Amino acid sequence: MAGGRIQVKSFWLPGLAILLCGFMLLEAGRQFGNDIRFSAVQAELGFRGRESYQPSSSTIKETTAANDTLLAMRPHHPDYLAARANDLAWQAYWSTRRSDAAALLQQAVASQTLAVAARPARPQDRRKLLEYQQLAKQVQ
Repeated sequence: MAGGRIQVKSFWLPGLAILLCGFMLLEAGRQFGNDIRFSAVQAELGFRGRESYQPSSSTIKETTAANDTLLAMRPHHPDYLAARANDLAWQAYWSTRRSDAAALLQQAVASQTLAVAARPARPQDRRKLLEYQQLAKQVQ
């Protein structure tokens, strides 16, 4: 109080800053959860093809579901798209029906094509796309 007058301070700017910080913390928390989920997907996909590792059908379903959840939140994320392509290619490899394998490989090619389009300067994504395209041609 100055000279007996009460000054009313504006709290809208600090309030807005606190609200913005809250939204940023929520997004950071969501991204942290996505990073953990993606690390689990990548770890599982990384084990495939190693020695005699054969995941159970429930592990395959869980991995696919986790990656689908990530793609639902960020459908154009190149790492999520590449992981989906990898998962589909492995499902095609384990498929017992040629028609199923061909369909899965076409989906893998489509997903990897989107990954390359989202990040065109990454050569390993282009190599994987060529690999999936060649596999799809062999199966048809």
